[in-house]
Amino acid sequence: MPHERHDGVVCGIVVIERDEAVTALLKGGQWDVVKTVEFFAPSNHSAGGQSANRYKRQTEHIAETFYKVVAEEANSVFLQIPTLKGIVVAGPGPTKEDFPKEGGLDYRLADKVVAVVSACCADEHGVREAI
Repeated sequence: MPHERHDGVVCGIVVIERDEAVTALLKGGQWDVVKTVEFFAPSNHSAGGQSANRYKRQTEHIAETFYKVVAEEANSVFLQIPTLKGIVVAGPGPTKEDFPKEGGLDYRLADKVVAVVSACCADEHGVREAI
């Protein structure tokens, strides 16, 4: 998807939860969702026949994979914007804290994470709360 040129101050927003994420741009008083990522993540209850440790390792691996997919999408959007001033990461649970540390954001973007805030969900409502 070609990106338009951004001449003004632009902020990036990533709203992430367990199995869904939204990447948005804020310029002035206007914001737009530019990417949505949905991902299958198993529920928190244990699967029959699996040890708790094995199930936990599998769930952690799925989360790491999801973070990488979201980071790739964010990198593809945000790195094309030379006027990007900062990135806000938001979400309803601990995922919002884990993603900036483990998510694989490009080092030039990781340095631009200015806030990690709570938001209800990874959709347009969550973007509004993050703003």
